[in-house]
Amino acid sequence: YLDRWAAGVVSLFIFWSGGNLLWLAEPGEQQGLEPLLQALGLRLLPGLVVDANVRALGIDDPSFALVSRYPEHPLTEGLQSASLFPKAVALEAQPAGDWQASPVLQTLEASWNETGPLRGEIRREPEAGERAGPLTLGLVLTRPNPSGDGPEQRLAIVGDGDFLSNAYLGNAGNLELGLRLLRWLSR
Repeated sequence: YLDRWAAGVVSLFIFWSGGNLLWLAEPGEQQGLEPLLQALGLRLLPGLVVDANVRALGIDDPSFALVSRYPEHPLTEGLQSASLFPKAVALEAQPAGDWQASPVLQTLEASWNETGPLRGEIRREPEAGERAGPLTLGLVLTRPNPSGDGPEQRLAIVGDGDFLSNAYLGNAGNLELGLRLLRWLSR
């Protein structure tokens, strides 16, 4: 745990000094990163994203979210393979300061942020704060470099880190998407 904390502190120092950041968020407690979310004008919606669209792929687990359409953005230009995100959290942005946000990963309509347990028959309950899709799973933020010189500062935040793990990297277009995220951040 301490190694992960130290790596996070170093990453945040580089980021606040004008560097770029890839943030793979997960549902639940953000382990001290809530102030960063607030400073950027970001919010994680409660619960897990569930997606009825994955049944068409033969996946019976509703906690997988599918992204099959991508907006026009240099990061996603020409990307045609769908991406799968297990146990993802949805994002909401109202960028603060100089930051400009662009959603780059969104679910389809038959998805929502489920706040209850994932067993039995599940359905969206708006009174519990569950929002209908499309939901944003990935955002990119840019701003002028705070040092006053150099290229713009970039941040990519994805509401799931598992999609890049060994267990899921081979699913659909996950590998290609992960490489594109790194290329976009590093120019």
